Amino acid sequence: MSKISIQEYQEIENNSFSLSIKEKERLFNAYQNGDNASMYTLLKSYYKNVINYVLKFCAKKSIYDIDDMIKYINSCLFQRMQICTSIYSYEKDINRLIAREALRYIKRVKINNKKDSFSFINLEIDENILKVLKDSLDPDIYYVFYQMVSGIPIEEISSKLNIDLLEARKRYIFALETLETFLANDDKRLKRRIYSIKEREGNKSSRIKVTPYSIDSIIIYFYLKDSLTHEEQRLYYYQVFSKYSYFTNELCSSLKLTEQELLALSTSLNEKISTASQSPDYLEFKEEMLNLYGPYVYNLVKSESYKKFDFSTIKEAVNLLTFDDIKKFLDDDCAYLTDNEKKLLYKYYYKVGRYSAEVEDIERDVNLNLFGYKASKEDLHPQKYYQTYLDHIDEFDESQRLFLECYYFKKKDKREFIKKYPDSKLYYRYYMLTNRLEKLYYNINNFLDNDFNRAKWLLIRSKYQERHTEERVHLLDLFYGVDSDPLSIKEIAKLYPSLTYIKVHDMISDAREAAINIYINKKHKIEITKKDYLPYLSEQYDYTDETRKILIMFLEQDLDYEEISKRTGLNRTRISNIITDGIRKIDHYRLGVLKARKISTVTLKDIYKLFGDKITEEEKEIYSLRYNYGNSNEAIAVILNIPRINVNRAMQHLYDLHDKLLIKNVTISSKDISRELHRHFTDTVLTEREQQVLSLYYGIKTKYNKTGKHLESKDIQKLLSISNYTFYHTIYESTDKIKLRKIGALSPDLSVFTREELTTILEDRHLPISDKERYIINSLFALNNHEYKSLNELSKELGDLKNSVRRRYYRAIVNIKKYLNGELDEQMDFETDIVPYLKYFSNSDRVFIYDYFKNNLSYEALGEKYHLTREMTIAIINRLRINIYEITHGKTDKKFDFDYYQEAIKSPDLPFYGDLKVATEIFDLYFGISEMRRLSIPEIKERLNLPQQTTAINNSIYQLMVSVCKLREGIKKTNEFTLEEIISYYERHKDEMDCIHKVYYERFFKRINNTQEINGKKSKIPTMITYDLLKEREANLFHLSTASKEEIKSILNNPNYILDSKTKHTLSDIVNPYGNLDGRDINHVYRIINSLIERQLLFVDKGKSYRLKLEEQ
Repeated sequence: MSKISIQEYQEIENNSFSLSIKEKERLFNAYQNGDNASMYTLLKSYYKNVINYVLKFCAKKSIYDIDDMIKYINSCLFQRMQICTSIYSYEKDINRLIAREALRYIKRVKINNKKDSFSFINLEIDENILKVLKDSLDPDIYYVFYQMVSGIPIEEISSKLNIDLLEARKRYIFALETLETFLANDDKRLKRRIYSIKEREGNKSSRIKVTPYSIDSIIIYFYLKDSLTHEEQRLYYYQVFSKYSYFTNELCSSLKLTEQELLALSTSLNEKISTASQSPDYLEFKEEMLNLYGPYVYNLVKSESYKKFDFSTIKEAVNLLTFDDIKKFLDDDCAYLTDNEKKLLYKYYYKVGRYSAEVEDIERDVNLNLFGYKASKEDLHPQKYYQTYLDHIDEFDESQRLFLECYYFKKKDKREFIKKYPDSKLYYRYYMLTNRLEKLYYNINNFLDNDFNRAKWLLIRSKYQERHTEERVHLLDLFYGVDSDPLSIKEIAKLYPSLTYIKVHDMISDAREAAINIYINKKHKIEITKKDYLPYLSEQYDYTDETRKILIMFLEQDLDYEEISKRTGLNRTRISNIITDGIRKIDHYRLGVLKARKISTVTLKDIYKLFGDKITEEEKEIYSLRYNYGNSNEAIAVILNIPRINVNRAMQHLYDLHDKLLIKNVTISSKDISRELHRHFTDTVLTEREQQVLSLYYGIKTKYNKTGKHLESKDIQKLLSISNYTFYHTIYESTDKIKLRKIGALSPDLSVFTREELTTILEDRHLPISDKERYIINSLFALNNHEYKSLNELSKELGDLKNSVRRRYYRAIVNIKKYLNGELDEQMDFETDIVPYLKYFSNSDRVFIYDYFKNNLSYEALGEKYHLTREMTIAIINRLRINIYEITHGKTDKKFDFDYYQEAIKSPDLPFYGDLKVATEIFDLYFGISEMRRLSIPEIKERLNLPQQTTAINNSIYQLMVSVCKLREGIKKTNEFTLEEIISYYERHKDEMDCIHKVYYERFFKRINNTQEINGKKSKIPTMITYDLLKEREANLFHLSTASKEEIKSILNNPNYILDSKTKHTLSDIVNPYGNLDGRDINHVYRIINSLIERQLLFVDKGKSYRLKLEEQ
């Protein structure tokens, strides 16, 4: 279904009609008197306002779903018109209403577009699920969902709603996402909502209709509305729009009809509907309604939910009643009312009294806020931490969970905890639990332990165990203490008497490195093991005898460096270098960067047969030793007692003859030659001289032969000053190269990828290569606007040997191959992936990050630069890798900002209550703010000569971090009396205090201890004590008896005050006798009373002899 374009809407706007205010008033009054046609005409007069605003809004906000937005706003204007009492108030607020509803629309349509739009949850959709979704979703979204699960095609649904397929899909996807949220965590949320609906609806819950009403049923109602009798309107409402299904006897009771009268009324209504649905006028009206409101026609029904009545008469009746009167009529349980209706009536009739508080409590609460001695709402409110508690519920044992739910979150009755844990000591550890919640909320609970820990290993173990050998799993289980206490490497080594400590150390290091790689998003990494390298140790691959021997020991026999050293007499460093270079060469073979010349004995016989006259006896002897007996070039030279260079030359001769054998039956055409001549100069197998000769000889137009003219051999020889032999040798050599390339046996020097492939590959900023390596590749192939430079030119520019540049190039190509093959993971681009997050790392960490991720220093180079052991360096880098991964991949939504920390510690509002100077010194030493090496807690204690225990120092670091996080949230330091001030006050007034009052002070003194000096936690002074000192210090205290309503309003409206609920409600009742009831709530009360009176469930007396019974409207 196509949408209306912007240009078409501009034309509609220009052609829309306007009405004078008097004409609008006339139409509004006619509508008030029951002429619905007048309302439609009136609404159309505002169509120009809607289109004008939406077009401007969309241009500014880049929102292009104009058609849908206009329909939505039109439906909102319709709703507003239904409840408006004056055209002047409606006219006054029209533009503001349009703007407000446009913003609501933008929020409404923020729906994720998933790729798999129609993959439905494999779940049986029962009636309870449908009730929950109907209760949670907008009617149009629920309609789409219900039709989809009923098997109606999406095209048919979109056609009925007058929307395109994309809009229908969006609504369906949103419904699915809503359903998914209910089904998370074992359907807990779904079960809670079902329970909530049953509790709210009572007996009616079983009668809630799950079938949505259709667009047609809405439109035909508004089309027929003026021609329907009041009884027909009510019957239609009960049968179609009502939330519940009704039995015949209930309908008869509500409509005050007999069954025969109800049947006659129903027949009359159905006839009117049937006749109207076939009418051309109805079809035109339907098209107009769909164009105006689209799927938001459903919003029009909301304004029909309540029937109009005489408010003045009902208000008079309501004021004659009390809640006790209502209960007398309806019985004490008020079964005819829902729970929400009961609560609303209770709130209305008991305006003051339910939340009344003592004057002294109110004044104490207000004064503590006025003078800044009460913590902010954000700091204290348990609900703030409830979601955190649910997310980390496994961090607490069963008793701690119940304690928090009973005493902190108040979700359960305290008696439940007392009954189950009568001897619990958690009462004394209340703040320990809330402190843990606080650290979890700010995500700093494990900040002092940011290495790969037990929790992370368990996560990897459960999800990716198949990617670890049984041995690795067993080792890491011992190391992290999965089934018992964690063991040190030394203790684990004792469990393997056949292995040395170094061997066990290396095994655990390799296992941890593999686990860390998987954790930091290495999901697609293919792990290459020693077994993968073994096929490349055969004789067809070229290594020195020493290299092959050591590689076999390391890869095949699985010997460690120490054992290899004993067998070969080489030191560990030499062995390490040989193995590193050997594996690097294997990678070249394995990934196709180098190609081994595979010549079988059969192939060798074919070469002898064709080119035997060109092979010497010495060469035949060399080839026999190589291919029949598997000797290396080095060994052959020793056996035959000839120079090594002779063996190498003989092997090169064999390779040349093998090439000729390969192309024996290969032919090439002029097209093949032309294709090679027109390749980029970095991507051809031909030399410049070969390109010249072929271009002139075959008459191919190139830069060497601009006319494309064919020249004879003599002319070419003369032009290029070459001999007859050189000419024909060049022809043969160059065409042989083209033949070899044609069969894939030859590629250009340095060329592993084509230029086109390299251009695409280098667009990836996350390739695991350095900036220098990227520059070398770009220069060698003249890519990405780089000037072409040869290896010689690059070696001079970079100050390296030519072979060093070549090795660096091939190393980069191998890493790219591994990356594309899934063996190496992406390398973060320093500027885009790391720099924006550096503020979440301390100064010393930033230095390591720059050196490792930007400057590509190895572990050895870092250790040498900062005087660290290899183990210490690896531990630091692993911690940084894990932190960077978690921060950049959104694994944590809260991060500690070290840049903000530097600002926060200078702020007088920092909510830290201990010795800030000592706390910052500890913090700086621990995180390496001013030194490169972080100090441990014992080292800090020694450096600062601190008497406190390790736990107290740890708490100091945590509390300072929490304080910084709180300040960032706007939670500032509150005033607090010092311990000396409290002791002084107590000594001066203790004789005047009663026993209960003294207890507060004695308990406080008992609880206070010296750890407060550095840990920075607020000391939790009882409010009674604080208020005692405040009354003595301040003269201008708040007094309820002398406070004006304006003063009370300013207190209630101050967002920085945290008032107790009783204080707040009592003050609200003083200012406004209706408490928190707004106009809509009061109107709802009137409607409830009107409904009860209409159903003859309630009667109202006016005076002693007058009985008021309100008739149906």
